[in-house]
Amino acid sequence: IQAGGPYYIISRTLGVEIGGALGVLFYLGTTLGASMHVMGAVETLTHRKKHAYQNDNVGLIFTLLDSCPSQVWSLLLMFIIARIVSVGSKYVTGAANMFLVTVGISIFSILIGTILFAFGVYDGSLSDEEREFG
Repeated sequence: IQAGGPYYIISRTLGVEIGGALGVLFYLGTTLGASMHVMGAVETLTHRKKHAYQNDNVGLIFTLLDSCPSQVWSLLLMFIIARIVSVGSKYVTGAANMFLVTVGISIFSILIGTILFAFGVYDGSLSDEEREFG
């Protein structure tokens, strides 16, 4: 596969006319998918329990998160992604590895939580204060 990726395969297999039409759809789907992923990431950061990290140094970061609307964070994250993509595919691959590690840590924490729940270390009950969201 040359530098064209999936579009290269489609256009060589089905012809330039059909490949061009499918390439436009592929581009739009990828672009809209990226924006939906950014919206999900920003909602995860901004819609969390407000009292969870009040006594930590991490609380300063969350205070900063609360000070701006989610649209600003979405715009900032899209700008960062655009900068990573604009410098070249080598850096995109490096950034993908970083995000893979982040997802791996998330999956690992889910497994640890499940094991703690299964062995009775954590029963999953929440107080009324912890149940409040927002």
